Amino acid sequence: MEATRLVYEPVLCSRATCRAVLNPLCVDYRAKLWACNFCYQRNQFSTIEYVVQEEDLQALKESLQMSLSLLPPASLVGLITFGRMVQVHELQGPEGIAKSYVFRGAKDLSAKQLQPVQKVDMTLTDLLGELQRDPWPVTQGKRPLRSLGVAMSIAVGLLECTFPNTGARIMTFLGGPATQGPGMVVGDELKTPIRSWHDLEKDNAKFMKKATKHYEALANRACANDVQGSFKMAFNATLEVKIQSIAASFDQEAAAILMARLAVYRAETEEGPDVLRWLDRQLIRLCQKFGDYHKDDPNSFRFSETFSLYPQFMFHLRRSPFLQVFNNSPDESSYYRHQFNRQDLTQALIMVQPVLYAYSFSGPPETVAQWRKAGYQDLSEYENFRHLLQAPESGAPILTDDVSLQVFMDHLKKLAVSSAA
Repeated sequence: MEATRLVYEPVLCSRATCRAVLNPLCVDYRAKLWACNFCYQRNQFSTIEYVVQEEDLQALKESLQMSLSLLPPASLVGLITFGRMVQVHELQGPEGIAKSYVFRGAKDLSAKQLQPVQKVDMTLTDLLGELQRDPWPVTQGKRPLRSLGVAMSIAVGLLECTFPNTGARIMTFLGGPATQGPGMVVGDELKTPIRSWHDLEKDNAKFMKKATKHYEALANRACANDVQGSFKMAFNATLEVKIQSIAASFDQEAAAILMARLAVYRAETEEGPDVLRWLDRQLIRLCQKFGDYHKDDPNSFRFSETFSLYPQFMFHLRRSPFLQVFNNSPDESSYYRHQFNRQDLTQALIMVQPVLYAYSFSGPPETVAQWRKAGYQDLSEYENFRHLLQAPESGAPILTDDVSLQVFMDHLKKLAVSSAA
């Protein structure tokens, strides 16, 4: 049997005089530890580390080059790269000679220490094509040094000096957490795991407060550099809304995603259970306002078609990784929430409640309709597919989340029709 080749460095014993390699026979899965077979040292598992693969870096470079070709000719762009050091690239130097200004990644810089860069030409395309991973060697048991905070500070400072009171965008591409200088969120020792949700809740995240202060200060500087305006509005009128009109034109899909984004926003600053209780209260109020029922009779509850799917969306939203953080790191939760907020209505709905379009017992997936049309259900080797088609007709139990959804709906109806609610 051909051995599987792993794409990461071996995990070594933490005792300096041992350094034996981890093997699967010495792992205590319950305690999430592994005991060295040679020196009996008990070792903690390090958290998942983020490493940029060569194919990912190449895809990023090609994407940036394509984006440059689509920008208006008069657009102004700059390039800053960072790892252990931070490089500000000069884009209009002598032809064929790349020049950059190098800053220490462990020391923050103010805007006064920066000088305006020259105008941009096509040199940027060549620079992007030649980008490589940080050449500084990484010691065994260490994380690569990433000076994100200093790079962001330099980018903001350049905008303050060269284009004050002008709108701009700083696009940041990361291969892992900041591990050096202001804004770092974890040290470079791999044996020290990156902060978890539990660490944040217990105020046990060592770098959290300083990093938050640093990035908030950068955000304030960036906002102050933009064109500021003042908008004043005054209303002296009454607005009458007819409930019948709302019920007839209610867009339950748009409403579900709007509520989902509001819940995600609240989840950034509130405890998870508080957000879920808020979401439940809003759903109960909706049922009470627009449902058709008799008081204290859950079996009488009815929703019109324009509202019928909305509770189902809320059920799946409550269980989604956008609100549930169990078994997810803070970075994973932030990534999921960020991606969710960037999607259009259709994609956001699929993220809340995934849709099964096709599947396969083996081989490439095809739709059920294609299999049924081809007559697979009549073949003996596809007996399980025939049972699958017959299950909805015969009422056979299917192990899905539908049972939990039914319990959720029953409980919701009881709360909505209750006289005490």
